[in-house]
This record gives sequence, C-alpha cells and structure tokens, in this order.
Amino acid sequence: MNVFTLDSLAKEAHLPGITERILEAPAYNEIDEEFGRVMLTLAIEKISGVINRRQRAGSWELTHKIDDANDLVVWAAKHIDHDEKALIKLRPIFADATEADARRAEKAVTREYKLLSSLAHPGIDSPKSLERVDKYDLQALVYPEHSGFEYLDLLLPRLKLTAAQQVEIILQIADAVAYAHRNNVIHRQLTPEAILLNVAALQGTEPRVEVKVTGWAQAVQVNATKASETLLGTVLQPMSTTASFDVGVSFLPPEGYLADSDGQLADLFSLGALAFFILSGGLQPANTRADLITLLKEHGGLDLGTTGVQVEPLLRELITKVTSASPMCRRKAVLPANPPRVTPTPVELFAGKLRELAQDRRPLIQDDPLHTPIGGLIDDRLEVIKVLGSGSTARGISVSNINDEPAKTHVLKMGITPDKASTLAAEAETLRRLNRELSGHEHRNLFVTLVEELPALSPMYEKRTSPLVYSLSTTLLVGKVPQSLKLQVPELP
Repeated sequence: MNVFTLDSLAKEAHLPGITERILEAPAYNEIDEEFGRVMLTLAIEKISGVINRRQRAGSWELTHKIDDANDLVVWAAKHIDHDEKALIKLRPIFADATEADARRAEKAVTREYKLLSSLAHPGIDSPKSLERVDKYDLQALVYPEHSGFEYLDLLLPRLKLTAAQQVEIILQIADAVAYAHRNNVIHRQLTPEAILLNVAALQGTEPRVEVKVTGWAQAVQVNATKASETLLGTVLQPMSTTASFDVGVSFLPPEGYLADSDGQLADLFSLGALAFFILSGGLQPANTRADLITLLKEHGGLDLGTTGVQVEPLLRELITKVTSASPMCRRKAVLPANPPRVTPTPVELFAGKLRELAQDRRPLIQDDPLHTPIGGLIDDRLEVIKVLGSGSTARGISVSNINDEPAKTHVLKMGITPDKASTLAAEAETLRRLNRELSGHEHRNLFVTLVEELPALSPMYEKRTSPLVYSLSTTLLVGKVPQSLKLQVPELP
C-alpha cells in the first residue's frame, strides 16, 4: 500500500518500517504499453497544441482546440456526415496521473452526462451525447455549439444593457436554476463563466434576451426529501479566506457546499451575486474571498449602494439580503407573507419578488404564460403549482383551477414554440377521435381525454396563445405559445 511507519512502531501498527523502504533495492516495473502511449500523446499535444486532424469522438471529427484549462480541454468538432458543429469537452489525464485518477476522471464525465441528460430546459446547456475519443481512449462530452453566444464574464462591463435586459437576464438564469432545483440538481458553480448570453440576438433588429446556464461539472443531485444530502459528486468545503486573487470565488457562498448545508440556498447566494454583477454593469463583488467575507460582514450582503449605481431601494435590499452570509437570512428574504400551498424553491421565490420589484424596468412587457411564476394565474383561473418538465414539443405545468369547488389539480401542457402548434393540434384531433370511437369502452379510462379548447388570450397582446384542454386521470391543458419569451403590449389609443 506504500504506507510505512517508524521502525519502533512497526509491530504495533502492523506496517513496515520506513527504513525498509529507504534501504530497499531499486526496482523497475514496466509501464503498460497502452497507458504509456496515451500519456505520451497527451504530453506531445500539451506541448505543441496540435492534435491529429483525424481524431474522432464517435461521429464527430475534432478540428481544433478552443480551450485548455487544467481540468478541462475543449475542442471544436464537426459531424462526419454533415456540417453540424459541436464542442467536445474532455477531462485530460496528465503524465503523472495514476490509474485511480484516470478512473475518477472518467466517472466524473459519465456522472455529468447522466445528470444533465435528466434535465430538459431551453436555458440549460446539456450535452448531446457521451463519446469516447479515438486513440486517447477517454470519455468526452459532446455539447452543441451555440452560435452567437458568449460568456458573460467576457461581455461585462463592455456590453451595455438596458434596465429591462438586465432584469430579463437574471430572470432567465433563475428560471433555469429553479428548474434544476425542482429536479433535485444543485449547480454549485454559478459564476459569470457559467452563463452564456446570445449577443447576436441581443444586437439584432428585434433585440431579445436568450441565456443558457452551463458549467455543470460540479453539479450534484440531492435526495428529494432531504435537500442537504449529497448523492452524486464531491463535497465542496467552505472557501479559504486567503488573499489569493480569484474573482470566481466571490460568487460562491461562504458556507460552501457541505453535506449538511442547503444547496438551494447556496445557489441562491450565487444567483444574488450574479444579479449584483449584472445590475452594477459588470462590477466584481470582490477580488478575493477574504474581501468578500469582509463585505458581507460590513453590509449584511452585497450592497449595490456601494457601487454608485442607481437601483430601486427595494431591489437593492433584496439583492443584499439574498447574498447574506447566513443561509437562513436568505430564506427569510424570499419567503412571502402568505406562502402558497406548495412552497416553491428559494430561487423561484426570488424570481417572483424580482419580477414584482422590477416592474418599472419592464413597463411594456407581459410575461409569457409559459413562464408564469409559482402562484401566478394563467387564463385568470389556473394557479401554477409546479413546473413538471419540458420536452422537445411542450412543457408540462401542474396547476389548480381556482374556479372549481373544491379546487381541482390539473396538468397544463403548453407548446414551447409556435412551430409546435401543428403537432399539438394533431394530438388534440387524435384524442377527439379516440373519445368518439372509444365511448363506452371498458378501457376508455386508459386513454387521455380532450376536455375543452380555451379561447385565445386578450387581443391586447401582439401575439396570442390558444390553449387546449386534455385529461388523463387529471385534466391536461395544451396551449400554443409565441416564439418570444415575452409578449409585447401595444400602446392603447
């Protein structure tokens, strides 16, 4: 085991004495040929920065290296059968790595793929597939290439955002993180380097905000009934307060991500720090961990008032409280006076408060029903209880019809983009036909039933939705929503 003790304690410890190792004859153990080849290839590539142009990961051909960090190498790639482009992310194995190190790296990649494959949300950057890189014989993740997107830390303060755009970016980040939390996944690394912003869409003829949350390598899945119990991933200790310069750590919670800590409240701190970063126009919360701890003690959190930026007082107070060093203070900051029957996650509650406090920043924006907050109403009667998940066609939302006595729980199914309308319409027509043909049949209750078709939303909106109603053993509502994540309210005459 290569474990030794003092000679005088050898018998008591049942270990060989250290003198035995010092005086033993030199030995030579031949290196495994394949292991040696992989290490040599990686070493040459590390030195030269050049890879074999014919290197492949499944059906993807690696073209050139984009990034080479200590724990992650990113290559650009294209599909061998068509022009689709992708990013190949690989955890490198260095020349001094042991077999145990190699196994850990491979398990980490597999874990990340399984974890993210369970999340289906347009704001979450998820891998397309898990492949093995030829010759290197290492697992790699294939991610889609998001054309027009750039990392937030490289954009601010250079990129100038309107007040409405600032809030929309924060809300979209919150929506993606809240979805992960509802699926018991904690991000644990929410920094500007983990946020992708579609600059091309933002600077287009019809500017719109589009965000993707990436950087899920440290993410973990927690027990659904005990948010603090880590099932996957490693425990992240509280950060050191040494004076080393690392702006990334100033976005992470002071308590770290210990096994007995609340990961959702920890991610809430990071989201609050991101909000501070965005609303201040790109000012770092602190340059070191020690500076961050000092700020939190002096101001009770990250105070936008110290930046000179003009922010609504209540919004400034909210950001300060959700970045408190105390997790319990963060929770109290977002809890409503009258909590709904099903308490949303802290991040969902934060997003709801942010929408309310930032209304003046978004005077002409009406939220898309697809993103109605927990406790909000759709069609003036369907109270949102929980978002169930999203697929390639639609999103499922658990709702309660407040007009029913007693109130009944339903499932709202809404198309995620306008081009899905025909698919949902065909599904509705199929269910109508099934309802007619199976009427009175003993197995009729095994099939979904179309209950009603809701009218379009108010004609005040530039774009409208046309919900439909389904039922399994509970009611399903199906609706078509516009492409934009927001509806523009025209000026009234």
